[in-house]
Amino acid sequence: PRDFPDIHLEVPFSLAKWKRWALHYYAVEAGKGIVTDFRGLRCDDDVDFTHSLYVDQWDWEKHIDLADRNVEYLKVTVK
Repeated sequence: PRDFPDIHLEVPFSLAKWKRWALHYYAVEAGKGIVTDFRGLRCDDDVDFTHSLYVDQWDWEKHIDLADRNVEYLKVTVK
């Protein structure tokens, strides 16, 4: 950024895609995951009664083995 030349920033356009990338990048092992605390602006979206310009969300993503990608495993995970 022009006012902070020593700071590296990243502008993700999709938090979901960034989380999947982070699981791979940080070599998160199966059964483990990451938690995100995201604050951002929807500069290109239409603002209405259900979508504000400002986004403040937390989320999580878990590395799931291929063998565990089924409904039963997901039910156990969210309980």
